[in-house]
Amino acid sequence: MINLSHFRYATTTVGFGTAGTSAASTAKDNSSKVSSALATSVSGASSSSPFESASQDQISGASTLAANAAIARVNAQKKKQSTALLKQIDSVQAAMDQAKAEAALKQKYYVYTLPAVIVDTTDTTGTTTDTTA
Repeated sequence: MINLSHFRYATTTVGFGTAGTSAASTAKDNSSKVSSALATSVSGASSSSPFESASQDQISGASTLAANAAIARVNAQKKKQSTALLKQIDSVQAAMDQAKAEAALKQKYYVYTLPAVIVDTTDTTGTTTDTTA
């Protein structure tokens, strides 16, 4: 047996008096009741379901691990690049220090030479002797 009270979509009254609720307003009321019931069931289910909370914890834990792995990879790459750059700087500094040390060890002296001079020495006897320096 089918209960027809569940299938009443439009109630109307005949004659003078107040009109019954329309089908549109009834549907609107029913949809608001359904949406509020769904909202309370979803909020209640998320807080009461241990499987759902465990799933969310696993997802957030996995994303945290992935983010930490990415950060560690980027930090390792930056450390590798900075180490290579520091090696280059150290090698250039060592070459400069070695060049300074070699320049300091070089003997610094100046040699002054006099130009060759021809000296004419004549003795009293009349002979001439030329000497070059």
